[in-house]
Amino acid sequence: MGTASLLSELAFNAYFLHTILVIASWVFIWAAVEMFFFNRRRLKNRKHRLQWIYFAEISAIKNVSGENLDKQWIE
Repeated sequence: MGTASLLSELAFNAYFLHTILVIASWVFIWAAVEMFFFNRRRLKNRKHRLQWIYFAEISAIKNVSGENLDKQWIE
């Protein structure tokens, strides 16, 4: 009873551990796939928006009193 039950218990524990690791690996793989495919459009839109802002042509304009408006933003 001692050796056989010990071996069967070890086999059950190994199977249980294997099952937990398989489930955990599927969860991590799904998280990576979800991030890559489902969040990709949002990231691309954000990238294009930031590129649009970065390459935008900037010009200073004057308000009615003749002051540059860009000075108001700095102060």
